[in-house]
Amino acid sequence: MLLSLLSILALGQDPSVPPGTARVTDARSHGALGDGRLSLDEAIRVVAGSLQRGVLDTSEAAAIGAGAVTRIEIDAAIVPAIDVELPLSPLLGDGFHAIAVEGMPNGAGALPVLRGASLPFVLAVRTDRATVKGLAIEGGNVGIHVETPQNGRTADTSAVVEHCELRAQLDAGVVLRGQGALLQRKIEA
Repeated sequence: MLLSLLSILALGQDPSVPPGTARVTDARSHGALGDGRLSLDEAIRVVAGSLQRGVLDTSEAAAIGAGAVTRIEIDAAIVPAIDVELPLSPLLGDGFHAIAVEGMPNGAGALPVLRGASLPFVLAVRTDRATVKGLAIEGGNVGIHVETPQNGRTADTSAVVEHCELRAQLDAGVVLRGQGALLQRKIEA
């Protein structure tokens, strides 16, 4: 145990961040590499593999737990609201590992807020192995836009949105779209 703790500290990881978790510490949706805070977009790109930990500064890297990252945590006690300035990178999956974006309420029970202003959508999900949970999403034409491929899986591996508050979207809180041959078939009554 002591050796494990020493190796975590040597890597500059915050021992309070669970393994496989990226904890958002920036109120700006995209932030800037090297600014000492891990933004939501940076965390999404780390999960997708398009942003390597080695390019993050020490503080940004410390917000990521050991191992493969499959969970993004937004703690309202740390970041009560994130202003989504530009479209966020979509939540992508590798087809095998489930990924999650989870909001943690603050001491008063308030969920972390994603403010989408007038963007086409606030959060995009492009995998059927994703969970979005515990967020308050404000604004945008659409709060959460889910578009997943048809891959022969059953309903128990569908994208999941749960315990979210969807506020002031112009068109819809959630839009669901599927792709694939099975979805192209004509349905007769």
